[in-house]
Amino acid sequence: MKSTSRKELIDNGILYLVNPDDLRALQIDPDLYFKTGSSGRRSWAGWMLDRKKDAALIERLQSMQLLHKTMQ
Repeated sequence: MKSTSRKELIDNGILYLVNPDDLRALQIDPDLYFKTGSSGRRSWAGWMLDRKKDAALIERLQSMQLLHKTMQ
């Protein structure tokens, strides 16, 4: 796989950065979505969802976040 920066993957709509606490709130093990990679000499790591494979989960997370915002 070509080395790509995390920012580039997020900006290009490939990955979606997620808070592990939000995954726990949905009773999902966040370790399933911990990804690592590298770009040149820099390594990156974080909890990220694949925008294509995890589209339904991303939608659930966004709905949960919107509900939380409206309740504040």
